Amino acid sequence: MWLHEDEAGRWLLVSKDVVEGGTIRATLRLDYDGSRIEGGWSPACLNWDDGVRARDAGVDIQGPDGIEADGPPELLAELAARWFDDSAPRPQRPAGPRPRPPGRRA
Repeated sequence: MWLHEDEAGRWLLVSKDVVEGGTIRATLRLDYDGSRIEGGWSPACLNWDDGVRARDAGVDIQGPDGIEADGPPELLAELAARWFDDSAPRPQRPAGPRPRPPGRRA
């Protein structure tokens, strides 16, 4: 989470990396300015687009994984949390029995 400021004012960038094999493969990003959210997949895993608003960075905020909404902070927080949960891939657990935590007996 990063706080930025530009000619339009202060805004917050929140992101969630998709990691596979110890490597960042994709990054979901969401911008919040106090009354609006815009988000989607970062075009560069926030390598060059951190500090650049989503729309200016070419993020597809209207695509199937995009989000844009106006409203009160409480509503936007709820929408943003749901969007991150729904958009980010879930890690796959290996098949087979679950490993036991250390110190636990069968």
